[in-house]
Amino acid sequence: MDALKGEVRRLEDRASGLERQLADKNRQLDDRERRRAARIEIARFLNEGEALKRGLQGPGDKAERMAQANAWGARVNTYLKALDSSYVSRFNAPSYQLDFSVEGVAPEVDGLWNAINRRTKELAKFLEELKD
Repeated sequence: MDALKGEVRRLEDRASGLERQLADKNRQLDDRERRRAARIEIARFLNEGEALKRGLQGPGDKAERMAQANAWGARVNTYLKALDSSYVSRFNAPSYQLDFSVEGVAPEVDGLWNAINRRTKELAKFLEELKD
C-alpha cells in the first residue's frame, strides 16, 4: 500500500512538473506572438516615416508636411505607449542626432526631414530588439 501511495505521489509530482513546463511554453509562445505583432506594427510605422521623408523632396506646403509628420509621430507615440513606455521616450529623444542637408529637400524642411530620420532610425532599433 505504501508503495502505491509513493507511486501516486511521484506521478502527481511529475504531472505538476509537466503542467509547469506547459505553462512556461505557452508563455513563451505568447511572448513570441506579441513581439511578432509589435514588429509588424513598428515596421508599418517605419515605412510611413520613410514615405514622409520621400514626400519632403520637391516642392510642397511646409505646414501640410509638418501636420502629416506630427500626426505620424502622435500615432507612433500612442502605439509605443501601449507597447512599452520606455520606447516613447527613446522615440521622442532618439540617440541618433546627426543632421545634414539632403539633396532634393528644400532648406526650409531640412529640419523636419532630419527629425523624421532620427525617429525612423530609432524605430529600426526597436525592430532589432524585438527579434525572436
